Amino acid sequence: MDDATLLERFEDTTLPPDEMRHREHVRLAWILLGLAPFEVAAPRYCASLRRFAAAHGHAGRYHATMTWAYLALVQERMSSPGVPSDFPAFAVANPDLFDHTGGALSARYDRETLDSGLARSVFVLPAPARATTVGMTHAMRFEGLTLTVESVERSIAFYRDKLGLPVEWNAAPAFAMLRVGGAGGGTIGLLSVAEARKENVPDSTAAQKAAIHVEFGTDDLDGLHEELKAKGVVFHAPPHDEPWERSMTALDPDGYAVEFAQGKRGQNKPAG
Repeated sequence: MDDATLLERFEDTTLPPDEMRHREHVRLAWILLGLAPFEVAAPRYCASLRRFAAAHGHAGRYHATMTWAYLALVQERMSSPGVPSDFPAFAVANPDLFDHTGGALSARYDRETLDSGLARSVFVLPAPARATTVGMTHAMRFEGLTLTVESVERSIAFYRDKLGLPVEWNAAPAFAMLRVGGAGGGTIGLLSVAEARKENVPDSTAAQKAAIHVEFGTDDLDGLHEELKAKGVVFHAPPHDEPWERSMTALDPDGYAVEFAQGKRGQNKPAG
């Protein structure tokens, strides 16, 4: 369904409720925020969502805090440097927006707050960021990792053009940095082996590279598998169930393992 049809059927409430999943919520926010400024698009989205819920007998399901928070997050990500212009690529670049149980919202709100009547009826600001370290006075945050690569340009072609990650800093052929998860996420650095050798860093073996996993999560592993295959991504291991999670693995141009898991890592054990 194209964007215009989805928006029309959402606003006139003819979209079947079972087709209004979390991904469609995010996509509709993305559509509206692309048509008008936040102060115009956000109230339009909220009014349409309330009307849609009421038309299908679910008026009580509207959640003010979750709705406004997602609108703000989508707007923030759409304003990031190098953001993809099409929705499928935007979705790949921002997987935490599509993890409704452990993604972008869980990094800002605890479950108790979101379950409260106050948060459901009015927008509640997130609590101040909490320390993510144990036994430390000063909190730390994870910013990213850097891979040594034979060709920065070749790696950009993989991570940007196939996986949809926006390039935040391009200093090829020496270095580049890609953004993962929008402004609130982290980065993947691509450092040429030629530059690393200047610092006397030894080359990694093929086995060492394969043992390093760059890990992503998604709400629709099988759908993502088909989308990436169509872009030419070759999978070392297609979607399959492990005792601890459902996942798939590709190899990037340098042989680093790029792993995709269904849902949130560590909280996605397959049923049965």
